[in-house]
Amino acid sequence: MKHYQILTISYHLERISLHSTDVEVLNWIEAEIKEIFPKHIKNRKNKIGEGFMPSGERYALSVGDLAGYSDFSFSFIWWIIKQLCEQGWKPSNTDFSEYKFQLVREFDE
Repeated sequence: MKHYQILTISYHLERISLHSTDVEVLNWIEAEIKEIFPKHIKNRKNKIGEGFMPSGERYALSVGDLAGYSDFSFSFIWWIIKQLCEQGWKPSNTDFSEYKFQLVREFDE
């Protein structure tokens, strides 16, 4: 049986926001941000934000401009996109402010 996961990446007002049905990918991206930018995210303005459903399950992650320059944030977004594509995520829609991906997984039931 096929199961689908969805992920969106958007950049607005100097914040990168990710929304996904796959909690593991959000946790992985957060760990990457903390490893690459440890001093940056300690700044209150750039603190990592999270979104949770009423059930407590995480569905969103956001962080402020990663180096104070939008060009750097865009290169980080492209790095995330490259990693997602290598993991099997398929781009389903892109424009200059939002990128959407889909992952199809086969499960035996």
